[in-house]
Amino acid sequence: MAGTMAAFATYAVGFFARPVGGVVFAHYGDRLGRKAMLVLTLVMMGLATFLIGLLPSYEQIGIAAPLLLVTLRFVQGLGVGGEWGGAVLMAVEHGHSGRRGFYGSWAQAGVPVGLLLATGVFALCARMPESQFLAWGWRIPFLAGIALTGIGLFIRLSVQESPLFAAEQRKPAPISEGLPIAHVWRAYRKNVLLAIGARFGENISFYVLTVFLLTYATGVVGLANQDVFHAILLASGVTLISVWLAPETYRSDLTQSPAPQALESSEVRGTGTCSREPRRATTQPDDAPLAISPGK
Repeated sequence: MAGTMAAFATYAVGFFARPVGGVVFAHYGDRLGRKAMLVLTLVMMGLATFLIGLLPSYEQIGIAAPLLLVTLRFVQGLGVGGEWGGAVLMAVEHGHSGRRGFYGSWAQAGVPVGLLLATGVFALCARMPESQFLAWGWRIPFLAGIALTGIGLFIRLSVQESPLFAAEQRKPAPISEGLPIAHVWRAYRKNVLLAIGARFGENISFYVLTVFLLTYATGVVGLANQDVFHAILLASGVTLISVWLAPETYRSDLTQSPAPQALESSEVRGTGTCSREPRRATTQPDDAPLAISPGK
């Protein structure tokens, strides 16, 4: 039990880092560009994942091994915190009028796709004799992740900066009111809390299925690892389909003022520099221009 709780605690470290990453990368994403921050977050997550696969064991370096693991999990969390909201924002700002909800869904579709790949690789590795899997087989999925990092980096370096962001950069800088996140909290606190609360139910159910279920189903219920892996693979496929279908009923109400950008992520994804007269968020039709307010 102690080992299981320690493993869950190590996993949880990344979640404490996500809000920090969301605020930090949002802040600089509105000043230096969405593309630059998305490249940085991808490299952070990819290298941290790869280095986890290279970590020495406790027998080799003692207490430094778990400390390094916790540090790498924190780096992963920072990257994810800036990654999700930034990816959604980039997709929406590149999206065609009337289909912005659909384009934004592609970022969320990456979650079940990644889960399909990760679960599939672990399912294959789990077929190894247990002694070999515990000794070195568990490292294979982490090390293989560097290949996906390379592919993702190539794609992101090839993508142009968001056209809406580029257009805003050419405009005169608005009068600053300090940190954008502070303005969002003052002017749109209720919306921010509602967005965070809305993500609680989704994220809790997701991680109960993908993390806790593995331990409970195999350790308490007594199911075989392969059976649980197959169930998660099936659930991931269903999730992938539903993520793409959901935006068809979604009205893309990304609106003026910094608040909608902040609500792109439960971690409070970024805002632009705010003028002295905060504007009230208003609903726009799907074919209306998507207003943003980046800092300079």
